[in-house]
Amino acid sequence: IFEKVRFYDTRFFHVSEWFFLEDVVYKPEKIWSIVAMEYTHSQLDWRALIWKRVFDIVVPLIALIILAIPMFIIAIIIKIDSKWPAIYKSQRVWKWWELFTFYKFRSMKTEMCVWYGGKKADEMYEKLIASDANNRKWVLPKIKNDPRVTKVGKFIRKTSLDELPQLFQVLRWSMSLVWPRPHLPKEVEQYEDWERRVLSIKPWITWYAQVFWRDNLPFSEKARLDLYYIQNRSLWLDIYVIVGTFGVIFKGR
Repeated sequence: IFEKVRFYDTRFFHVSEWFFLEDVVYKPEKIWSIVAMEYTHSQLDWRALIWKRVFDIVVPLIALIILAIPMFIIAIIIKIDSKWPAIYKSQRVWKWWELFTFYKFRSMKTEMCVWYGGKKADEMYEKLIASDANNRKWVLPKIKNDPRVTKVGKFIRKTSLDELPQLFQVLRWSMSLVWPRPHLPKEVEQYEDWERRVLSIKPWITWYAQVFWRDNLPFSEKARLDLYYIQNRSLWLDIYVIVGTFGVIFKGR
């Protein structure tokens, strides 16, 4: 029951005195003569959510003003290194398992991108996942020395410059600066039931687990960190994650 109501606008109360679910935020409420604990998605109230939305408007606007010329230069360099388009598109899973189009600067050769390369690109991706080049066999694959990535692509991936187009998606409110990272439908299909809880809110550009080891954590550990963020998120925690993300990038993790 808990797993079902988590994803819908339904109130969930816990009356038991001896058993409580883990990674859940409770708020006491008196129902007749009984004190029940109501489950909430997080400790944020409506005022905090408004401030979060303001934060998601002001910060991307400032960032886009500052980064407009660098983003244009990155697009030109991608064009010089390989053919158009400079933007990579992908179908990712939003909250409630809905799909949305996810944008990044293209770091792979155009014909090898799943979005542009069609069946041939799909087959290459599946072949790489099944090979020894995949050094992360769990839910999220990681291809070592990926042959599909261009020289420019390696640099913009390492520095996270490939993520910059997502600032526009934050302004459109299809993403947030800080919230869970969106994954591919094939990856989400492999989630365990408790890991699917991270889909209860919209996706983000950076995330709480990013502050820790960027690529070395098993997905289950990343999911636990995501759930911790979901239930403890605040404006200050968002600032901590953003500052910590820059630290990770500069250290080259």
